[in-house]
Formats: sequence, C-alpha cells, structure tokens
Amino acid sequence: FPNQNKAVGGAYLPERNDRALYADPIPEKGLDLVTRHRLLNDWDNAEPLSDIINSVSDEVNPYLLSDGTTLYFASNRPGGMGGLDLYVTRLGKNGNYLLPNRLNMPFNSKGNDYFLLIDEFKNRGYFATDRNQPKGYAVIYTFLPNPNTVLVQGKSLKELNDLAAIRSIRAT
Repeated sequence: FPNQNKAVGGAYLPERNDRALYADPIPEKGLDLVTRHRLLNDWDNAEPLSDIINSVSDEVNPYLLSDGTTLYFASNRPGGMGGLDLYVTRLGKNGNYLLPNRLNMPFNSKGNDYFLLIDEFKNRGYFATDRNQPKGYAVIYTFLPNPNTVLVQGKSLKELNDLAAIRSIRAT
C-alpha cells in the first residue's frame, strides 16, 4: 500500500484476493490487526479489527481459514505462555469476532510462536517458533491437522513445558 507505514509481520490475502489482513502500528497502542478490501484496482482504507481481537499488546501474522470465519494470529498479550503466543477466534453469527482462545501446546511455548497456517487442500499445517533455537533464529514445523483435540491432563508445569519444547514428536 503506497504512502503507508510498513506492515509488521506477515500479511494474509485470501485466495479471492479481495481483502488483506495484516498488522499495522497504531500510535500509543502497538501493533493491531487491520483489514483492507479491494475496490476494483485499488484498496480502501485500513480498518482495525475489533477490540475483542486487538488488545493493548501486539497482534501480528493473521491467517484466515477458507471458511472465512476462523482467524489465527499471534499476540504477546498478558496470560500467554511467553513471548508471542498463537490464538484462534471465529466470526460469530452477529458479525463480531468471539473472544480469542490461546492455543495449547505444542503450538505455544515459552518462546515466540510466530504464526500458524493450515493448507486445507493438502491437509497439512505449519507453525513457526524460536523455541530451542539460537538467538535470532526460528524454525518452521509441519503437522497433520487432527480433527479431534486431546487435552493433556495430570502433568506438571515442567512436564507441559517439556512437551511444548517438541523434543519428541511422538510425545506431542
């Protein structure tokens, strides 16, 4: 977008290429997720997503599933595991996003967990993190999305952190 501050993090354009989602610096607030809609050969003005998603912390790296309602993003808001954590929200029937949920391990860790995306056609997911990496480096993990969520129970915080470190794929 000409004559605009550089976006921080990744931008997401759906397959129809009719809108863009990205993080934009907001004075006195940090990075917020904004959207722009394509108007013929141009783009409209940036509109911040709701305050349900945008907090006083930074929100970056949005990814929208093909259903058009499920949004993944990263944030360093309070209540996370550390650094940037991955969150998911959905667009409700009233057109407003629901309160975001922080993803569990192995997607979040004490490190920075930068983005998550799912290729629904290849049934493969990807997420980027800097856990267990030298300073300044990150790694991208690939995974097969599981339609069923299995919550880990009866584990100590140390055991959960060890699982989140992804030292053993089988254990996660």
